Amino acid sequence: MSQLSDPAERIDGGSDRLVSQVLSCLSISSPTLFGENPGSSTHRLASQRAKWGPDMSMRHLDQNQLAERWNVSPRTLERWRWLGAGPVYLKLGGRVSYRLEDVEHYEGTHLHANTSGPLRTEKIKS
Repeated sequence: MSQLSDPAERIDGGSDRLVSQVLSCLSISSPTLFGENPGSSTHRLASQRAKWGPDMSMRHLDQNQLAERWNVSPRTLERWRWLGAGPVYLKLGGRVSYRLEDVEHYEGTHLHANTSGPLRTEKIKS
C-alpha cells in the first residue's frame, strides 16, 4: 500500500476515496480543510508563535479551557469571579483569561489530604 500525501486521503481504509470525492465536489482543498492554508489566520498565528521565544509562549487559559481542565461549567467560573472566589484572573478588553502560573498556584493551595481540611505544609512537632 503506497503512502498518501493528502491529509484527506489518510483517513482509514475504505473511506479515503469517498472523502476525496466529497472534497472535490465541495471545491474544498484538503489543506484548507485541515488548517494548512498559508493564508489562513490559524496558519499566520502559528507562524507568529514559531518566532516567539520561550518566554512569550502562550501561558494563559480562557474560561472554557479552565472549565475543561477542572471539569466544571464555565458558568461556575463566572460565578466564582462575581463572588471573588477562585483563581485570580486577567481582564483585558472585556476578555477574561487566567495565567497558567496562577491556576497552578491555586491548585497547589487547594490540595487536601482528607475531608476535614487543607493539606498541611508544615511538619508536625512530636
